[in-house]
Amino acid sequence: MKKLIIILALFCALSLVSIASAQFTSSQTWGSFGNSAGEFYGMSGIAADASGNIYVAELDNRVQKFNENGTYITQFNIPARDIAIDSAGNIYATVNDSVEKFNSAGTLLNTWGSSGAGNGSFKFPTGIALDSAGNIYISDMDNNRIQKLNASGSYIASWGTLGSGNGNLKSPAGITVSGNYVYVADMGNYRIQKFDLNGNYVSSLGSKGTNDTQFNSSIAVATDSAGNIYVADYYNGRVLEYDSNFNYLNKYTGFNYPTALDIANDSLYVLDSGNYRVCKYNKTPAIPVATFTAKQTGSLTVQFNDTSTNSPNSWNWNFGDGANSTEQNPMHIYSVAGDYTVNLIATNSVGSSGVKSMNITVKATPSLPGYTNPPTDPDHNGYYEDLNGNGIMDFDDVVAYYGNMNWIKQNEPIASFDYNKNGLIDFDDVVKLYGGIKP
Repeated sequence: MKKLIIILALFCALSLVSIASAQFTSSQTWGSFGNSAGEFYGMSGIAADASGNIYVAELDNRVQKFNENGTYITQFNIPARDIAIDSAGNIYATVNDSVEKFNSAGTLLNTWGSSGAGNGSFKFPTGIALDSAGNIYISDMDNNRIQKLNASGSYIASWGTLGSGNGNLKSPAGITVSGNYVYVADMGNYRIQKFDLNGNYVSSLGSKGTNDTQFNSSIAVATDSAGNIYVADYYNGRVLEYDSNFNYLNKYTGFNYPTALDIANDSLYVLDSGNYRVCKYNKTPAIPVATFTAKQTGSLTVQFNDTSTNSPNSWNWNFGDGANSTEQNPMHIYSVAGDYTVNLIATNSVGSSGVKSMNITVKATPSLPGYTNPPTDPDHNGYYEDLNGNGIMDFDDVVAYYGNMNWIKQNEPIASFDYNKNGLIDFDDVVKLYGGIKP
């Protein structure tokens, strides 16, 4: 998804950074004060490319590129306030009173706009974001509006006028696009506003204050793949998280003037500008939700497949007949046919799921006429290929199938013998069996 930010209060913040030190402990941090590679001064924008590399804009100075773990790669002479990166690796930046586009090597490709209040002109543009069609959205801060350009830089639309009503803006800063919506950090009104892609007002959250739905300079906004919304609350030194309907979820505290945000590879990146560093915060994985499937693959034999969500790493199965397993996808052979209640508990580093129960009916597959053993599924792909029940797939299985097609229709689960998946037991199934099956 996207991200972003910016600043104008940064100028006074730089003289105050020694007053407090950050107490937030992220999974990883990098950076310190200075102008050398990997050091920062005036951190104002952040973006990630398709490979997960992280780009940090230093206000009107340069853009540095790091891998996702903070290893310095290179830097570009781009005096950006904020940046966005498209799928081809091109870099879009708000620079002076214009928007500039660079290729992945930092070579200038285009410049759009000049100082002014007309369509396509800007006064102190700050946040920048892209939608899936390549359209460009810019927070035109001193004009108190958002402007939308197409991928070629031509003006499409603008919205917002100075004020505090719905759709009005006052010093808009960070901006991000998520699906069909544009989120704007309406910094001067201490709120986040949500618009559709054409600039129609949808909803908003925030007022001045310190509670969980208030901000003291809402400077940046980002969204994750689930649609959750993150807000950098600059003077309150925190990042707040909400769901897509602006219901409060969580907060990350202890920052010293957070100015920019990005969500990439399920990690939250925060520019902790007062401490001249990037904080990478891995989202805590959720407790698993246990689910599974069960398919009988032979006489009294059932293949269980775990489909639990949230990345479990251990499993506890109870098959309902007194037997248990800790495999992820166990196969279990019951001693007698009947109805059983199977339970699964899935666990990861966060905790264990509740018990997922499923009632199954296990049948004893009858032997084909003329054969002693019931058919089996040697490769456990859900189809009975071993029709004579001798444990291997051989030509006699083809003979057994061809000679008992009508009996199979009447006595066996058709899906387990329907190799061509047409819902019938027919001669083409015999052909597939002879050819090695692989339905």
